[in-house]
Amino acid sequence: MDKTLDVTNLFPGTQVYKWTIEKKIAQGDFNFIYMCNGSSNMSNYKQFALKCESAQSPLQMLKVEAFVLQTIAKRGSRHFCDIEDIGKFQGIHYIVMHMIGRALVDYMKTSMSGAISVNCALSVGIQLIEALEDLHNCGFIHRDLKPSNICFGRKDRNELGKLYLLSFGISRRYLDSKNQMRKPRDNVEFRGTVRYASLNCHQLQELNRKDDLESAFYVIVEMITGQLPWKGLPDGAAVARVKQQSRHPSAIALFLRAPCPMEELREVMILIDSYNYFTAPDYVNICNILRRAMRRSPQPEHPYDWEQGGTNSLGDV
Repeated sequence: MDKTLDVTNLFPGTQVYKWTIEKKIAQGDFNFIYMCNGSSNMSNYKQFALKCESAQSPLQMLKVEAFVLQTIAKRGSRHFCDIEDIGKFQGIHYIVMHMIGRALVDYMKTSMSGAISVNCALSVGIQLIEALEDLHNCGFIHRDLKPSNICFGRKDRNELGKLYLLSFGISRRYLDSKNQMRKPRDNVEFRGTVRYASLNCHQLQELNRKDDLESAFYVIVEMITGQLPWKGLPDGAAVARVKQQSRHPSAIALFLRAPCPMEELREVMILIDSYNYFTAPDYVNICNILRRAMRRSPQPEHPYDWEQGGTNSLGDV
C-alpha cells in the first residue's frame, strides 16, 4: 500500500514527486502552501510554491483551481501564476506554481490606518479589474475576491508591483460548452466572504461577472479608507443592510469618505450596480474612470507604498 503524506504537516526535505519541501508558508481551511525546490522545464528558477490538499478532502477545491489555471494559461494572461506541475502523489493533490510576493492584506494590516495611499490603491484597482477581465474572458467568475487573494510579484523575478489574482477553489464557469451563458439557477448557496460579497450574493442569487466587480469595488474603497462601514457587524443580514444603505445619498459620504475620489468612485459604483446577470461589463471604462481619478490626485502612482521609496514599513520581497 502506498504511503500517504500528511498534507497538514509536510516536513522540510519531504519529497512530493520531484519537488522537495522547504517550509510551510500559508494555509487555508482545506489546503496548504509550501515553499519547495526542484528543476523546472519552463524556467531557470529553483524555488516554487506547492499548493496541496488531501485527496480525501470533501470539497476537492484544488481540482477546480487547477482547471481554471490551465484554461487561463492556454489563452495567456496578465495577472495569473504560471503552473510548473499538477499531479497526485501519495494521497495528496498538488499544484506547483512560481513564487510570488506578499498579499495585499499584509500591506493593509501594517499600515497605521489600514489604508494605502490613494493613487497606489487606484493603480492596484486597475490591475484587479484587468485580472477579472482576463478571468471572465476565459469563462469563469471568481466568487471570493478579497485582499488575501491578491498578491504581488517578487523583486527577484523583476515583477515588482505586478498584481496576481489567486485562489480559484470556488470559482464557477458561467459559460457552457458552447460558450453560451448558463441560465441562472433558482436556488444557490452563499459563496464567498461576507465583507466583500455582492448584494446578489447576500440575496442568494446566481452570481456572475458584475458580482466580482462589486467585490473588487469594495476592496478598492477599503484600500483607500482603511475600513468599510459594515466591518464588525454581527451577521450577514446586517452587513447586507448597510451595503444597501451605503448607496443612498445620505450615506454615501460615509461609505466613500475622504480621501476617496468620491465623484469617480460613485460613477464606478453606479455603473457596476446597473449591470445584470447577462451584462458584459465595460472593463475599459471602469479602468479609465479610475485613471481619471488618479490624474486629479497630486500623489505619484509609483512607487507603491511597500516598494523602495514608498511609505509602508513592511517592504517588498
